[in-house]
Formats: sequence, C-alpha cells, structure tokens
Amino acid sequence: MKTLPLFLGLLCAPAFADRGIPLSNATRVLLPNGLALEVKDGGLCVVRDGQFAAVPRPEDRPGYDWPVTALTRASATDDRTRVTVRFTGECGLEDEQTFALNDLWARSEDAQGLSLLRSKNPAAAAKAFLTALRFDPGFEEAAAHLAAAYLAAGKTPDALDALSGLIAKAPAKTYLLVLTDPDLAAILKEPRLANLAASVPGTASLKLEEVLAAGQDFTSGRRAAYEPVRGIAAAVVYDRASVEVKENDFSWVWSSDLAFVDAKTGSVLARLPLVDKTMTEPTDSYNRPVPVRKSKAIEVQKRVALANRALAELGLQTPEQVKPVPDPKRDSGHGNNGYAFPGTQLGFSGADLVKGETKIARIKDAQLVSWSSYLPGPGLVVVQWGQHPSSSCPRNAYDGIAVLRP
Repeated sequence: MKTLPLFLGLLCAPAFADRGIPLSNATRVLLPNGLALEVKDGGLCVVRDGQFAAVPRPEDRPGYDWPVTALTRASATDDRTRVTVRFTGECGLEDEQTFALNDLWARSEDAQGLSLLRSKNPAAAAKAFLTALRFDPGFEEAAAHLAAAYLAAGKTPDALDALSGLIAKAPAKTYLLVLTDPDLAAILKEPRLANLAASVPGTASLKLEEVLAAGQDFTSGRRAAYEPVRGIAAAVVYDRASVEVKENDFSWVWSSDLAFVDAKTGSVLARLPLVDKTMTEPTDSYNRPVPVRKSKAIEVQKRVALANRALAELGLQTPEQVKPVPDPKRDSGHGNNGYAFPGTQLGFSGADLVKGETKIARIKDAQLVSWSSYLPGPGLVVVQWGQHPSSSCPRNAYDGIAVLRP
C-alpha cells in the first residue's frame, strides 16, 4: 500500500511563523517528502522522482508573466503544510508565491500519471490521478486526465463519472475542455456532454485572414461575442512582447488567443491559442505587426477552425455594441487616453470605467485599455486591458479580457 506524505492530514492545522529553508542553488529548493521547486523554462516547477510539473502563476495577478530567472528565498510554516518562495525575473522584477504542499504533491502525482498514460499504462495512470485528486479535490486538470485514462482503458462510463463534478460546477468550461482535448473529444457525443452544447448554434466566427494579420474582429466587424443564456462573453486577446534578437537589441513579436469569460464571475473559462509568438517574425514596429509566417498558416487555420467550432457549439452571437470615441476630458495622463461611449454616460479614464464623473469599476492590475465595446442588450462592457509596453523588458504589453457590469 502506498504511504502518503504526512502533510495530507494537516491542511486544517494553524500556520505559525515562517521558517527559512536553505536554497540548493539559485534555481532549486528542496521541500519535505522528496519534493523540490525548480526554475525551469522561465517558470516554476515542482519536481519529484525526475518528473517536472509546471506550477501556475496566481490568477489574481495576471499580466506579470515575465520569465522567472532565480530563487532568492524560501520559507515554510511551522506546521510544514505551506511554503513561500520569493523569486526574481528578467528586468529585475520580483514576486513571491505561497504553495500548499498538498497541492504541489497533487501536481507531482498528476505528472507521474501523464507519464504512465503516455507509456500506454492507463490503469496505473488512473491510480496516480486519483491520488492527485485526494490531495487536491479541486484539481480540474487531474480530473480531466483521469477521464482520459479511463477512456484509454475503454471505460467510458467511468470517464464521464470523473468529469461529473466539473460538469455540475462549470458546464461550459467542461465542454470547452473536452472539445479542445484530443484525448477526450471522443466522448463529446455522449449525452451527458452533448447536452452541454447550446440549443441554438452561435453565429460568431473568426476569419482566418484577419487572425493571420493580427485582427481581433469577428465576421460582423465587432470585437465581442456573447451568449445570453449562460452569460458567456468571448473576445480575441492580442499580446505584444519585446524579444532580444541580439545583445541589447530588442524587437516586437505578437500572439493572439480566443478567450471565453464567464460574464457573471469574470473568470476565464478557456483561452484557445490562435497565434503563438514563435509564429511571427520580430519587427521594429510596435504599432504595425507583421503577418504570421506562411509556413505556420496551416497550423493557425486548424486553430481557427477549432475556435469557430467552440463559438458555434456554445451559442456565441455578435450582438449590437457601441465602440468608444476619444474623450480628452477623461484623459488621466501618463499616456492613458480618455474614451466615451456615445449615447451613454459611460467611458474610460485610463483603466477606470466611469459613469459621468464617477469611477464605478477598475480592472485589477490594468494600466491601460487597448479596446472596449459596450453591449447595450446585456448591459456589459467588454475590454482588453494591459500594462504599458517596454522596449527594454520582455513583458507583455496587453494581457487580458475583462467583462464589467456598469
């Protein structure tokens, strides 16, 4: 019988003062029960028995996805259930993150399970995924991987049961997850998943030519799509980032994703990649991006087709929307222009949504607004936000989609 680490039963124990943990070196720190945290490929990974599993950055601090370069400090609580790691990134940016050891162990088990699944051992993989979910019952990726393991073993009912919690909690998110995962797509025809699709197919779609040229509009020329029954908004997120093409010589590349957002909670349900930064040639022009490389056009075409399928099957439409116009009276300085939505009292002053002269909402972590649309029907503002770009630091200029209810 497999022995589980001691910290599994300590989640409810009180946390006391932090105690320092010596760093093995600038990129690695050893943790209890054979775990380690390591800097790898610009991010943080949990390591156990030679398996690496990426640790996601906090969702409440988007926009700071600069590459991590070194660890500077690590500490654990007295009860040894949590660890805090401080680290630095390119351009000297600093941050820290706190992890529950149970969550790190869950991710390491998930990595073990994926390795077994790739080795055509779905039964052993399923056991690893079940252990991961025992440590972190809310680990959605492990639930999806468990379903894939059952499906690979020919156990379709078990695969559907593995997803039942996700289906009940987040049906649209689950549908997107299955639709975009080749290991799961075969069960989309099963009633428990097929019934999650919209009863009325969506009409919003993206044109390949527009996506290849960094366009963000749907075929109607509108920036936002919306599905009113479940309250889902969609928009294309466009990112620009600087890259060092040679020493102290920086250029710009770009990428785009189709983001689906729960308009009620603001949480991102999924981001489907359309164009990766590696698919574009670096350019000296910040304002005029170069098109996608011709050799990558077929790959982008497949991604656009999948994105359009998701838009249709989740019922996304392109409703009437009002685009903002410049409003100098709302300029907030520091390069943040003011905007107003004609026929309404709404507008933007920097990253603040205002009604008349009153600030009514602010986008967390935003420094500027790239574009916005007001949807009069549902009464929502969809906006792409970001930080000020820097030509000397590889940091994203734009980073996310927000849905605001005035």
